[in-house]
Formats: sequence, C-alpha cells, structure tokens
Amino acid sequence: MGNEELQDGDGSGLRPEIEPGPNPSQANRFYLAALVFMLVGSVLLVPRIGLGLNLWVNELVFFLMPVSLLAGRKRWRWRDVYAFRPAPAKAIVAATLGGIGLWVFNAVLAMNIEISLTRYIGQSLIAESMMKGLSSAQVSAFIFGLVVLAPFCEEVFFRSMMQNAYSRFGEKQALIATSVLFGFYHALNGVSNVIPATLIGFALGYCALKTGSIWPSIALHAANNGLASLTVIAGTGQISSSRLLAVLNWPTAIVGLALALLMMGIVKSCSSPRQKPDTAGRLPPSAIWRSASLWIAIAILCLVCVVEISSRARVGPFSSVIPESQAPQTMSMSAGKISGKINIAVIEVPEPTSESADCSEIGLEFSFSAGPFDFTLTLVAPDGSVAWSDEYSTAETIEVDTPYISVPAEMPGEWRITMDGTTTELTFSAKWGVFPPDSGEKE
Repeated sequence: MGNEELQDGDGSGLRPEIEPGPNPSQANRFYLAALVFMLVGSVLLVPRIGLGLNLWVNELVFFLMPVSLLAGRKRWRWRDVYAFRPAPAKAIVAATLGGIGLWVFNAVLAMNIEISLTRYIGQSLIAESMMKGLSSAQVSAFIFGLVVLAPFCEEVFFRSMMQNAYSRFGEKQALIATSVLFGFYHALNGVSNVIPATLIGFALGYCALKTGSIWPSIALHAANNGLASLTVIAGTGQISSSRLLAVLNWPTAIVGLALALLMMGIVKSCSSPRQKPDTAGRLPPSAIWRSASLWIAIAILCLVCVVEISSRARVGPFSSVIPESQAPQTMSMSAGKISGKINIAVIEVPEPTSESADCSEIGLEFSFSAGPFDFTLTLVAPDGSVAWSDEYSTAETIEVDTPYISVPAEMPGEWRITMDGTTTELTFSAKWGVFPPDSGEKE
C-alpha cells in the first residue's frame, strides 16, 4: 500500500496518534503541482510579465499559497505546525554566516561543474545571461524575489511543510529526502545547480531540525541568495564579473565550507529540547518513495535533465532547438580557470538555395577579459578543417575586443567555435551570424 492511502479519516495525519500537520501524500502532491505549474506558468508568463515578476508568481502562488490554504482549511497554527517559533539570535546569526560560507563553496563547485559539462558534453543553449536586456524594474523585481520572497516561500514549502510531513518516516530520513528533492528541483535552473542546491538543502534542513524553528533556515537561505544576486547584477554588466570571479577559487571555497561547518556546529549548540515524533506511529522509511505523485515529479525533472544534456550534445530529438535563423546569436561565459580545449558555440549554416551561386558568410565578434592567458580561438568547419584561428597571449589581466571577422561558409552544417589553451578569471562573450551573400545585414 502506498503512503497516499494511509491518511486517516479526518485528514489530520497518517495515524490518529500523530499530531495534526501535513502528511506525506499532501507534500508529494504539492511538490508535483508546484513543478507542473511552474514549468507551464513560466512558458506562458515570462513573455508577458517578464522574468522578475514571474519569479514572484512562482514563489507566492505555486509555493506559498497552497501551503497557506492547507493550513487555513485545517485551522492549523503556523507557530506549531510550520515551525514559526522564536529562535535564538545566536542561531540566526550563525545560520546567516553559514549561508555566506556555503554560497562561496557552492559558487566554485557549480562553476567547475559547468566547465566540465561544457568541456565534455557541450555549451549550454542558455548561452547568454538571462538578465541581459532586462529593464531595471525587472532586474529589481528579480533580485527582490530572489533575496526576500524565495527564502521565505521556499522554506515554508520545503522545510515547514515537506520536511515536517516526511518526519513521519523519521527525522533523518525527512532531512535526507527533503534535501535531495530540494536540490533536484533546481534542475529547472540547470543541471550544474543540482548538487550545490542539494548541499545547501542539507544545511537548511539541519537548521530547522536542530532549532525547531524555520527562522534560521530563512536567514541562511536569504544570505545565500543575497550573494547569488551579485552574479545576477554581474550578468547585467553593472559590476565587473572578473572581480567577482577573482575571489571564487578552490582555496576560498574551502574557507567558505569550513566557515559553514563551524556555523552549523554553533546552530547545533543552540538546539532546544523538542518532542520527537512518536515511534509507535512512524512509517517504514522505504514508504517515503511509495508515491505516484513523487515519481511523476521525479520523472519530469529527469526529462528536464535529459533535454539539457541532449541539447548540449546536439543529439536526439531535442537538438532541433539549436538556433537555425540567420539573426545574430550571442553567448557569454565565465570561468575561474580553463585548461584544455572546450567548445564555445555551435553555428548552424543552412543549405544554400538553388538560386544562390555564392556561399554564405559567418560574421564573428569576440570580447573578453582575463588574467594571464594563452589560448587559441578557432572556427572549425563541419568537415573538421580549420576555417579561421587566432592566438591570444598575455601575462597581465586585460580586456580584449576583437574586430569584426568574416569567414566564407563554404559548406552547410555545424561549425564550431572552440577555445584551446589556458586562462584564469575569464569573462567571455561572442556574437555571430550567418549571412547570405550581399545580405547587407553584417555589422
């Protein structure tokens, strides 16, 4: 029998002796519903209301509203059921500092995961920062949603509701399951975010478990997202990405992780006596996964990962999303360190029309800033031949803007821009287009 069939008659829990509160079946259904509505809603709403306001809808409507309605319908006290109890100031300060340390570690981890994905699979099709081109109002709305709404709404959803519901399987099992599902949910932001989000999910759940209050988790989440907003601002060009990348390396990551672990120890020292769940009413830990709703949600998230990986590799049915228009395309990337050969971008050159006797042209422009570097940029034709290349080398940190480059596209298919060599503190952007002969569209 699945856990979705174990709810008692009045809906207050899975066993009569368990205190009123959300049960696992409700948590799993809410998890699936939030995922589906967020995917569909983002497709429909982002073009209409923008990225910033769409984040508000995700947090307030898909995360917070269902949990609030459930508490209102059941007449639950948020203080008791959703852990809105006071927490020691010491625990809140420690959680905040822990969030800062974890962000530094996770930023370096995510950056290196992204570099590995780019090197061994391919460049993400979400090549250009999503924040570029947004109005200042949309950027402000996005940052407010990231720093204020997301910590509150997501902690109520994942820690107050889901971790509380899963505690019927045991506190440790609830911590592990909720953290993994929290991290996996961030596949919506890209595969490279899953592991870092899972790690911070463990810290968030640990704070809630040890203090019996949601406030330290909200503080940790807000501190982490507050620093994450720096990367958002960097994406708009308002601060220097190279300066931000200069402090993101493995030595600082280890320091950040050590700070986070130290702060988690302080949080543990602030633990208050709490009544543990009645073991007589506990469900077997294996029952946590006996839920159709949960497995449907996991299948959807797996599909999201498959779509990203296959699009990076330019294989399978999802490779059709590669841009094929002749309109100029752009990409940008950042890395603390690169050593070796990576694919920067793929350029699709269409089949020539029968009326055209001349080949098309590929127009390229590059701009980058970096520390000491020695690398070669290359444009590789579909048959593997080198159509264009240029070497860049310096022992200093400089900014480079290359002049417009025009290369005859003598054959249709996938042309690749590659980078081969070494560099540090790199911020790189490229612009390209495929133009018919004498199109007059070149810039």
